[in-house]
Amino acid sequence: MSSDVLLQYKGMADVLFAVVLAAKPDVIYSSVPVRLASYITGLPLFDADVAPAFNQALACLTATFGVGHIVASRQGPAARPAFYYMNVTYALLSFFTCILPSSTDVGSAYLLVLSLAHAAFAFLLYVTDF
Repeated sequence: MSSDVLLQYKGMADVLFAVVLAAKPDVIYSSVPVRLASYITGLPLFDADVAPAFNQALACLTATFGVGHIVASRQGPAARPAFYYMNVTYALLSFFTCILPSSTDVGSAYLLVLSLAHAAFAFLLYVTDF
């Protein structure tokens, strides 16, 4: 699979993810990967009912991220490094947030799963492009 196709699929997945996050965030926050991450790490689950405005903001951000990936998939090789580093940065910042002391109350199993997903995507993009 070429890196352009990978970027396009990631973008479409992000847009779909954003739609689900806006409509039924509990489907994502209580998904099997998130519950498994919580079970293994002890990180808390995210409650979709606590902050509906946050869910909507996150959905908007995720859709924007997805559209950016779709556009980048059509821009050729020059666009790829920016999206590679953007995903690496997201993965690292999310992971570091999750390993902060639990007293900070900012890490969650959901964020850890997102960190791993962005790291996996960055790895695949690296393997197919560099």
